[in-house]
Amino acid sequence: MDDWTSAGEAPSLDILEGLIAAVADPADENHAPVARRFAEQLSKHRGTVEKVIEASLRNPDRLAALHETGLMSGGATCRLDRIAELTAEALGTGYAAITLVDSDSQFLAGCSVAAAAAYVRRRPIEVSVSRFVVASGHPLFVADATVHPLLGNNPAVRSGEVLAFAGVLLLSDTLQAVGTLCAWDTHPHRWSSGQRQLLEDFAELTRANIFA
Repeated sequence: MDDWTSAGEAPSLDILEGLIAAVADPADENHAPVARRFAEQLSKHRGTVEKVIEASLRNPDRLAALHETGLMSGGATCRLDRIAELTAEALGTGYAAITLVDSDSQFLAGCSVAAAAAYVRRRPIEVSVSRFVVASGHPLFVADATVHPLLGNNPAVRSGEVLAFAGVLLLSDTLQAVGTLCAWDTHPHRWSSGQRQLLEDFAELTRANIFA
C-alpha cells in the first residue's frame, strides 16, 4: 500500500474500487483514520483513480440501465424537482439533487428550487462529485471537501459551490448504479445519523419514481 509501483504491480480493479469507497466520511470514527490513509494514498495516484472511475462509468450494463430511465434527454422532471426540494428541506441543506451519471456528463434530473436557479443541469463528468458514489458503489458523506485528499481539486469544490456533500446510490431494478440522490452546502457540515437515514429514505422514494 505504501508503494504500489515499487513491486511493478498495480492494484486490481476490485481493490481500487474498494479503496475509492474510502472517500466517504465514515460514521464510525474508529474507522476514519484508516479511510483517511487510503484516501491520501489514492490521491497520489490520480491517474489510476480516474481510469478506475472511467471503467466503472462505462460499464455497458450500467449505461443501458441509465438510458432506460428515459430521463437523459432532459425532459420535464417536475416530480423529481419536488423530491429534491423536500430532501433539502428535510436535511436543512442549501441544495439537493437527483443526479444521473453518464460516462462523460452528469445530468440533474431533479434539483431543489435554489439549485435550479444557480446550476446548469448538465455538466462535464469532471465536475461531478456523485461519480465517486457511482464508481465505488457506496454512499459518500464528506464534512469538508476542501481538505479531502480526493475531492479538494474538484472544480465544484474549488469554486466554493460544494463544501459539504452527502450522496447515496440510485440503483436500477437490475442493481445498476445510475446516479445518486445527493445534498450539499456551501459551508462545512458534519452529517448526523438522522440526516443519513433521511437521505436513504428519500432515495427510496426517488427510486420508486424513476423505476416504477
